[in-house]
Amino acid sequence: MQAIAGQCRKGNVSPELLAPEAATFTISNLGNYGVEMFTPVINIPQTAILGVCTIVPRPKDLGDGVYGFVPMIGLSLTYDHQALDGGEATLFLREIKEQIENLEV
Repeated sequence: MQAIAGQCRKGNVSPELLAPEAATFTISNLGNYGVEMFTPVINIPQTAILGVCTIVPRPKDLGDGVYGFVPMIGLSLTYDHQALDGGEATLFLREIKEQIENLEV
C-alpha cells in the first residue's frame, strides 16, 4: 500500500492499479453540484464508498444562549457489512469529522 501511495504522489502509478476492480474504497463528491444529501452505492467488488455533500450554513448552539450559523458538510458512508463492522465504520466517520473540524489551512 505504501509503495502504491508513493507512486501516486510521484504521478507515475500504473493504470492497472487505478482500475475500479483494483480499488477497495471510493469517494463520491456531489457537493460541487449543490447536493445536500445522497446515499452512494458501493462499486462491486469494493467494500465502501463515502458520499461527500455540499457545505451549507446550519444553526448551532454556540453556548451561553448564543446561536449562530456554522458551515456543515454532509457525509454518507455506505459499506459492506461482510467486510466491515458498524463500529469500525463509526470510528472512521468520527475520525473524518475530527480531521475536518480541526483542519488547519
